Amino acid sequence: QLHLASRSNPKMANSTTDYQSLAQGEESDAKDDKQSLSNIEKVKDMFSLVKAVLCHGSYAVLCVVIIFIIKTLYVDTNANSETYFGMLIAGVNMTKLYVTILGISVPMLLSLNALVTLDTDDDRYWLTYWAVYATYTFLTIIFEEILFEDTWLWYAVQGSVYVWLYLPGLDGCLVISKLFLKPYVLPWIYRASSWVKSKVTLKRKGT
Repeated sequence: QLHLASRSNPKMANSTTDYQSLAQGEESDAKDDKQSLSNIEKVKDMFSLVKAVLCHGSYAVLCVVIIFIIKTLYVDTNANSETYFGMLIAGVNMTKLYVTILGISVPMLLSLNALVTLDTDDDRYWLTYWAVYATYTFLTIIFEEILFEDTWLWYAVQGSVYVWLYLPGLDGCLVISKLFLKPYVLPWIYRASSWVKSKVTLKRKGT
């Protein structure tokens, strides 16, 4: 009936055609807007990736330069054992102390501060740090003797990595968690915990 009415009334036919054209145009504009937003998001992601690579790369280069300078001036010349300043800067025991402060003491204080705040994001952040810290420490214990014969160099690299894990702007613990823990480690832990729960039943008191 609408078709017959359209044939008998040219104005009505033109109105229907205009409405269909307008609807198709709006759908096309919506698709173009989605495509534009998608392209913008891709560009933002690319810039974020480039920025992250530059930041992490700059930190790595800075650490290598500092370690090289200290090792050349103090460690290789035995100044770390002959002078008080050299021992303070590059002594093995002092370096071990610095690594302990950077990797454990500072994060511990920041974690305790996170516990007394109402925000839960910092709790999750420091939980991620300690998970990555434990995983990294466990793996490096296995390869410590194989990879490094120089004890001082080993501690220097360890300290650099620990700072990278929680340094604002780098947040290496989040990077390791996203690229390694979540896709590879956590699924196995979940399967193992599910298997244990299915095999072991703990009875509560009073039941």
